[in-house]
Amino acid sequence: MEETVEIAKSPSTEDLIEDWMDYFELKGLIGEINDIASIPTRNSLYISYMDLFSLKESIARALREHPRLVLRAGELAIRKILGPEEAGRRINIRFTDLPSEFIVNIRDLRSVHLDTLVMVEGLVRKATDVKPRLRKGVFICQRCGHEIEIEMDYQYREPLECPEEEGGCGRKASSTKFELDMKKSTFVDVQKIEIQESPESLTGGDQPKRLSLYFYDDIAGKVFPGDQVKIWGILRARQKRDAYGKLPLFDIYLEVNNYDKREKSYLELEITEEDEIEIRKYAKRMDIYQLLINSLSPSIYGMEAEKLSLILQLFGGVEKNLPDGTRVRGDIHVLLVGDPGTAKSQLLRYIADLAPRGIYTSGKSSSAAGLTAAVVKDEFGEGNFTLEAGALVLADGGIACIDEIDKMSEVDRSVMHTAMEQQVVALSKAGIQATLRARCSILAAANPKFGRFGEREIVDQINIPPVLLSRFDIIFAIRDLPNPDLDRRKAVHILNHHQWGEKKRKIEMTTKGRGKVEDLEEIEEKEFIPPELLRKYVSYARQNIFPVLTEEAKDKIIDYFLTLRSRSHEEGGMKIIPITTRQLEAIIRLAEASARIRLSEEVTVEDADRAIKVFNRYLDSITEGGGIDAIYTGRSLARRERLQVILKIISELDSITGEGASIEAITDRAKEEGLTRDEVGDVIKQLLTSGYIYEPRHNVFKTL
Repeated sequence: MEETVEIAKSPSTEDLIEDWMDYFELKGLIGEINDIASIPTRNSLYISYMDLFSLKESIARALREHPRLVLRAGELAIRKILGPEEAGRRINIRFTDLPSEFIVNIRDLRSVHLDTLVMVEGLVRKATDVKPRLRKGVFICQRCGHEIEIEMDYQYREPLECPEEEGGCGRKASSTKFELDMKKSTFVDVQKIEIQESPESLTGGDQPKRLSLYFYDDIAGKVFPGDQVKIWGILRARQKRDAYGKLPLFDIYLEVNNYDKREKSYLELEITEEDEIEIRKYAKRMDIYQLLINSLSPSIYGMEAEKLSLILQLFGGVEKNLPDGTRVRGDIHVLLVGDPGTAKSQLLRYIADLAPRGIYTSGKSSSAAGLTAAVVKDEFGEGNFTLEAGALVLADGGIACIDEIDKMSEVDRSVMHTAMEQQVVALSKAGIQATLRARCSILAAANPKFGRFGEREIVDQINIPPVLLSRFDIIFAIRDLPNPDLDRRKAVHILNHHQWGEKKRKIEMTTKGRGKVEDLEEIEEKEFIPPELLRKYVSYARQNIFPVLTEEAKDKIIDYFLTLRSRSHEEGGMKIIPITTRQLEAIIRLAEASARIRLSEEVTVEDADRAIKVFNRYLDSITEGGGIDAIYTGRSLARRERLQVILKIISELDSITGEGASIEAITDRAKEEGLTRDEVGDVIKQLLTSGYIYEPRHNVFKTL
């Protein structure tokens, strides 16, 4: 016996109108509809889908497959309520609280989804200005004055004739003209948006897919580049054309019904009750910090201090809005400067994949516009200028990982100053003024100026201007120095991972996927948290835990700050400052992140101690005892002394000759003070840049 397949029929418009009328009466919405009609600025009636499903299941079920029919019937029902006197008033029906079953990944949209209601998630990449679009045109025949109404779709259409049966003169368009009456025609605001898949939804080397959307009426102009959004609407298709006419291919786009802007800093990953129990169990462990260090890129051996700082960066401090309107960032910025082959890039890529909203980019191939935002002119905006978000804006609420930041040009790098401290991107180009949010942590990596750390001072080997360095909370110098014991342990660690990978590959290939990879022995004894659970751990802590400093933790941090400040002293005629209030705020952020790891609502003395330990490791690594000025002003104690020596030499030689000091005379005198010719050249360049000396003739210098 053959099985018969029953094809679902479309519901009739009359039945749907009756169902809508029943729903409006049951919910008591008739009064609200009349109120909306009396307010010109209100054009939408918001209806909960779950509410609709419980009261009128027939409408809710029809909505998925026949959304245009359902919405049209709802608008006709509203017109019946308003009566003929409000015949020209159009009220949109917009749905809220759509269940997750409507969600379709952008890359999974297919022809089967056309003309159905779908929900997509992503980052807003581009946005046009809001512009009026003709919805219903009223044309006037220039011969007889007859009015003709035409409903517009996506092509502008004029009348082909003045219809005689409707009271017109019957003339064709070739023998008369039709003028659009702007007053009687109906327009609607429209904005075109382009979104792309969120970084956390991608795997491997996938490129994010994009989708164009149209926002109509009162929801136009409400989202901006960089926003994380959840959007639902009707998937439509537009036929493509070429020089020879229409093609059988179509472009898809989404006609937006409503949207939900995600305001939280870290995305809401789906965290189940079992996940929360597991997270809280980990947070109570005494060895949680070591466990997290083990879990961060386990294939990289050692680097525990650096890994701990990156863990603290992932969890982050608490953002504050002070009574005077000042906003204090909670995001932690970290810079890794190291010799080649010290796994900096690998760490950055791991963090970008691990962070719930991580963006990876290379400074070598990034421009200022690529990092912040660009104003572009392309076919997306129908030939007009549109705003396109860059890496820092797309990473809003997450982490932006910038590799090879030292390879960026000065102009491109300068745009990061405001983005790092104020966490906004302001631009004014092509008539577009915009301020976009860039509330993200920045993890950057760089190589030493000469490729590898040498004998010169570290501050002389970092090719990043001090004004940018001062924005980083933590800076680590990673040296690759020979050490027989450490080198052996590192080699064994790397070979063990390679061996495990070889065995896994062999099982997968020789057993055609039937073998169990779980049967492989563990590489080492260290326990670690699985990456997916670690992402949820970070997201859960950032969304729910906002620790407050205890009095004991405050006293501990104050004592540390005062102790370091008391070490300030005068050397070579210049003041050496070991720490400033900017670093004090960095310590507070690190302590808050430490408390978040334990899911604690209080920042305790232990958290303050941990933050101070990380900060001391940073000072030992980068400043070589020269105080914080050594890195943030570009002048270490030794360099300050050299500046004073060269200034004194130039001044003395100038007083003798009266015509300045030649480079040869300065170099000869400097040799007596133990300075080389290269060091003299570096100091003179800095003195010229700073304005302490000037060059009246080639290679002759005078003090100002």
